[in-house]
Amino acid sequence: MQAGREIKFRGKSVETGEWVYGMMVNNLFIKDADRTPVNYIVIDNEDCAMFDEMEPLFIEVAPETVGQFIGIRDKYGRQIYEGDILVDTLGTTGEVVWMLEDCSFAALVSHPEVEYIAFESDGSLKNTWVIGNVFENPELLEVAEHASRT
Repeated sequence: MQAGREIKFRGKSVETGEWVYGMMVNNLFIKDADRTPVNYIVIDNEDCAMFDEMEPLFIEVAPETVGQFIGIRDKYGRQIYEGDILVDTLGTTGEVVWMLEDCSFAALVSHPEVEYIAFESDGSLKNTWVIGNVFENPELLEVAEHASRT
């Protein structure tokens, strides 16, 4: 029997601006008098050599940066997350999104003939790799959209 896929998330720390990886906890705690819900990534300290304690560490993350690991790796073995920007060997660029109508992740592309690219079912992308993400490199999508119109 095959084990289920790994469920984990990433988000940018509100405090440091660095990416953190782990389990997502949202709306567990309320911040300030306006009762704003807070989003956290929970890091398991067993996996972090920099922590002495063995209890989980809750790190507040900016909610707009949270993305789920989609269970697939790129051509170079890197984990792909929601919000990543991918490119393939043909130069097609797309953003990894959750497609509600298909109940799956796909790369949304700005191409005149293709709306999105579904991922291969073998868990890897042999001809595709991560070149950035929409939070740090949104210009990569703008360049691709401009190129597809010319």
